[in-house]
Amino acid sequence: MFRQRNFLAIAVVLLAVAMFFGLIITGVVSAQSGTTPPSLSHPYVSPPVSPSDTSSLPPAPSVHEPAGKTIIREVKPLPRKRATLDAQFQPSANVQNVMAPAAMPGTLMNWEGIPHTGVLPPDTNGQVGPNHYVQIVNHSDGAEVRIWNKQGDQLFDFLLRDLWPNNDPCYIDAYGDPVVLYDQMADRWVLTQFALPNPRPYYECFAVSVTGTPTNDPNDWHLYTFKVHETKMNDYPKLGVWPDGYYMSVNQFLGGVQWAGAGVFVFDRNKMLDGDSATFQYFDLEDVNKDYGGLLPSNLMGDTLPPAGAPNYFMSVDMNWSGTDDILHIWEFHTDWDTPDNSSFTLVKELTVDPFDWNISGVPQPNTTQDLDALADRLMMHLWYRNYGDHESLVVNHTVDVGGDHAGVRWYEIRGGTVNTTLADAAIYQQGTYAPDADHRWMGSVAMDHVGNLAVGFSVSNGVNVYPGIRYAGRHDSDPLGQLAQGEATIIAGSGSQTSSSGRWGDYSSLTVDPADDCTFWFTTEYMESTSEKNWQTRVASFKFDNCCNGQTSDVEGLTISQSGNNVVLSWSDAGATEYKIYRASDNPYFTPNDATNLVATVTTPSYTDQNVIGDASANYTYKVRGVDSCAPSTPNYTERVGEFDFTLVPGSN
Repeated sequence: MFRQRNFLAIAVVLLAVAMFFGLIITGVVSAQSGTTPPSLSHPYVSPPVSPSDTSSLPPAPSVHEPAGKTIIREVKPLPRKRATLDAQFQPSANVQNVMAPAAMPGTLMNWEGIPHTGVLPPDTNGQVGPNHYVQIVNHSDGAEVRIWNKQGDQLFDFLLRDLWPNNDPCYIDAYGDPVVLYDQMADRWVLTQFALPNPRPYYECFAVSVTGTPTNDPNDWHLYTFKVHETKMNDYPKLGVWPDGYYMSVNQFLGGVQWAGAGVFVFDRNKMLDGDSATFQYFDLEDVNKDYGGLLPSNLMGDTLPPAGAPNYFMSVDMNWSGTDDILHIWEFHTDWDTPDNSSFTLVKELTVDPFDWNISGVPQPNTTQDLDALADRLMMHLWYRNYGDHESLVVNHTVDVGGDHAGVRWYEIRGGTVNTTLADAAIYQQGTYAPDADHRWMGSVAMDHVGNLAVGFSVSNGVNVYPGIRYAGRHDSDPLGQLAQGEATIIAGSGSQTSSSGRWGDYSSLTVDPADDCTFWFTTEYMESTSEKNWQTRVASFKFDNCCNGQTSDVEGLTISQSGNNVVLSWSDAGATEYKIYRASDNPYFTPNDATNLVATVTTPSYTDQNVIGDASANYTYKVRGVDSCAPSTPNYTERVGEFDFTLVPGSN
């Protein structure tokens, strides 16, 4: 996807050299800023990092009740030029401002997640695997991890740092901003957070499960402590799983205070899966443009891999430097582990999107003047990638002002390429701005199932009678483009407001799709159960569209029809469907199998005997067999087989 582009010939200049760990990083950039996409080559390559020895460590203990104090993790602003372009603001366009009829399916599972930990914000996120759901949030001692089976039974609850030896920076200086991912290709779990010693350097901590079963035992994890920079803090790390690496974006701050551009990394996934010494490669975007920030790496979803050798795609949203268009930037990160000098990070596409305004002063709540932070200056995770065979899709979202400080969710599907082509340009296939009423919706996460249905989970609040709660909306693949036409449903309604003067909320949420069926969505984020300064709650819930089936069964085939007296005997190959519907018509031109009057039977086995069929010498009957899966009882998900039968009159039958 998004491969092989023909760029205009450009004059290039060497970048001013940058010193990092004593190594020189060079790159190439256009002679005139903004005329051609900048590119970085020759990444910094880390020394090999060995996993921590945990052979003598006991399992991590359960987490104690949080301390009474409140810890506020400040949000570090990105360098947005738009703040100086107030006169050029355009209202957010193509707003879906009418609520669609309520057709969203209700929740399948819905349970209470990790409760408040004394830290604002919680950075709630989680992911589902074949047998488990893993949630992770900020804690005063780094990050807290909780593991359930998919029926909601809690199995483990521990601090992430407790997997490491107590003399390791990932234990001593664990700080949070955590992410949990499930690597479907390898059936492994990945947990991360950063470690921020005072003074520097700065670290990123990785725990990669040894098997597909996540536990609280350090021996069940390969643990890595990567020193990622001597002087630049790796704030707001976001992760993506890809065949050739674990990719990461960060917002960098010199000494943890002064903005210092974005950084992008790739960690050696294959080595980490085996528990071998591993390296990472790193590019510093400050070397091409210090204003880039808030990037997300793409994250593989589904069991169809990207084309061999496809780069990982990074994306961010911003105002065009000219101040005329709002744009999505798309980068390609090509990694060469054998010859790192061949690795590159290149801005390959800038897509003009519908205009939007991201200046939101805050999200109101009932019974308080304290607003919540909308964090509208960046994309919200994840940037999910899917390969559908005939095309590849990326979906992502962010928060926008739809008018008068009214927060809504802007979402995109970007398509490009086919598996068997060599040119794969990116284009916006659909985009929408969801704000169907006066309520504020923000802090979203978007994903698609394997048939192309799209869902968005988000926070919701208003200043009158809707406390911060959790809802979701979505669309069928066949719905009008850009519309969440299936309406909206509630995971849990809030019943209190957060009164901390920090206003911190988020900083992110997480919507994922179950790898067991590639249909069921799982969402987690925070909400308020009672009015307080910091006592947020979290929730874990799942839902599934009724037109999504797991696709593991086959079509109805081999329909045969025969006569036995006044009986007509039908048989066919077993498609594995939950049930089969049998339709019969006596005059083929008027056969309407969707008409209930033609339905003669519903069976669960691949045969049926139609008894006492009466006709004459000229009678002609048409039968149709339709296989139906239980996840979509009204939808013909299997190819129908039609057979005609000329009835032979049995003497004495009428």
